[in-house]
Amino acid sequence: MLYYQQRNSLEVALCSDLVRDRDIQVIGVIYPGQPTTIIMNIYNDPTRLDNNVIYILQNLDLPTNRPVILTGD
Repeated sequence: MLYYQQRNSLEVALCSDLVRDRDIQVIGVIYPGQPTTIIMNIYNDPTRLDNNVIYILQNLDLPTNRPVILTGD
């Protein structure tokens, strides 16, 4: 879940084209005149036995031409 303060010049969009997984949320923050910033919030579910999140992160083709922030527990 994501909360943000709505502003006229700020846009926040779900980026499900980068990854689709129940434990990874990818958000694009768009601000005029700035490159889109990608924020990835990763939840490491201790009950998940397949280690799918680790595999996905290792094989993600993250953009190199804009800021990317990885967060999580």
